[in-house]
Amino acid sequence: MAQTWRTEKLQSMLNQRIRISITDGRVFIGYFMCIDKGRNVILASTEEFKDDERRFVGLIMIPGAHLTKVEVEAESQYM
Repeated sequence: MAQTWRTEKLQSMLNQRIRISITDGRVFIGYFMCIDKGRNVILASTEEFKDDERRFVGLIMIPGAHLTKVEVEAESQYM
């Protein structure tokens, strides 16, 4: 099966640290593990940010219906 540019983009993001914003205002930063046809995203070693609070949540699934923004984190922030 031929890969589309979208599939290639997602594959290039695997195991990279990404930031996801969701509809209720929370932000999750973790390592991108996978996505399914429903746009549900799995992140590993994830931290949740809400208001001024930060907490470690580990391995999570974020429902695709709640995604508002997905972006790759710059490596320099964590080194």
